[in-house]
Amino acid sequence: MNYNCSHQIFLNISENSVPVGSSSGSVIGRLAVKDDDAEQTHTFELGGQSTAFQISSAGEVSVKDISGLSKGSFVDLQVVAKDNGEPQLQVS
Repeated sequence: MNYNCSHQIFLNISENSVPVGSSSGSVIGRLAVKDDDAEQTHTFELGGQSTAFQISSAGEVSVKDISGLSKGSFVDLQVVAKDNGEPQLQVS
């Protein structure tokens, strides 16, 4: 059994902007988790109703379809990270 002894997971994204004209699949950022339980693995998912972006199981955030966005638009992405401890911890 893998029991959680950490009470916080920290989430960082490497980029916060998307170049105009980015095509579907273009990686725009990578997520990383800092967890005191180093042996744990983590999964990521996008919360909310994001249709412009997607996230891989490895934590890569990429363009899905930004055709509906105009230059200078802001999109608020909700990212959820979960660990595999017991109890499972998550942060968004």
